Amino acid sequence: LPASRDGLLRLKGIGPYTAGAVMTFAFNVPTPILDTNVRRVLRRVFYGSRPVGEPRLWSLSATLLPQRRGYDFNQALMDFGASICTARTPQCVRCPMREFCRAYAHLHG
Repeated sequence: LPASRDGLLRLKGIGPYTAGAVMTFAFNVPTPILDTNVRRVLRRVFYGSRPVGEPRLWSLSATLLPQRRGYDFNQALMDFGASICTARTPQCVRCPMREFCRAYAHLHG
């Protein structure tokens, strides 16, 4: 298994998310990821109801990613999207980011 994102991307069937997940969770190398949950959290918190494309979300994910504890950061975002910032029934009143979340301001403002 290649130990670089570029090497992983050269493998058939490996896309940017899988490459980032392998780098983060298998090799503990801080690498941006953008799964369904992370995508939802970033869209809601930073863009609210405004449309935003994948390239911008990848860039934001890379900008936010700390150089230390990337594993924890990525796992926390995925868990947060799965448990608090859910697709159908987000738990906005429990959200620690509601004070600056653009979606919260739009929905509850």
